[in-house]
Amino acid sequence: MDQQIRQILESSEQVTWQGKINRTVLILGLVFALIVVGVVSFYFFSQDNLAFTSDKGNVTNVSGTLLGYIVVIVGILFSLIGFARKYVIEYAVTNKRVIVKSGIIGTDFKSVYYDQMKNVLVSVGIIGKIFKVGTVKIDTGKISVNQSRGDNGHSRSSSKTVYDRLQDIETPYEVFKMVQSSLSGRKEGLYSGRADTETLEKK
Repeated sequence: MDQQIRQILESSEQVTWQGKINRTVLILGLVFALIVVGVVSFYFFSQDNLAFTSDKGNVTNVSGTLLGYIVVIVGILFSLIGFARKYVIEYAVTNKRVIVKSGIIGTDFKSVYYDQMKNVLVSVGIIGKIFKVGTVKIDTGKISVNQSRGDNGHSRSSSKTVYDRLQDIETPYEVFKMVQSSLSGRKEGLYSGRADTETLEKK
């Protein structure tokens, strides 16, 4: 067990599962990002100059080679930072909560207790089927609201659920069952407690 995770455990809390993002999927993601950077930078390198027109109609010519170097430097930098951020992430499931450990320089912990969870889902895409990984998504009721302006000028708002994720982990269905079982057990305990209280009140 990770020593830092062990240090934040509560009394009588036990870790039932611990894992990380699948390394093969992580490396493939980095390779794909670098390929995209290479393709975009190659396009710029192949252009002598690129003309950009401002809102006021002013035209500015920029060297394609300069833009190519900017894309290479910025693209590689962001790709490596993204890879490093995901590489250090660790997950743990205990009998009380789900823990997410992250942070490149410092160490950050996020805890999602079972009484905060509303639902648990598991998602396995094409890549997941190939490499036998998947993502466990935890719904705690958080939503993200987006404002947009329609063609008629009226503003529209849309919302979507924001999930806490155990991303690209091995044995996702086993972890899903583990979390779901603990969540169901807690709900049953709460309903049982309410039923006992209602019975006593009636008496």
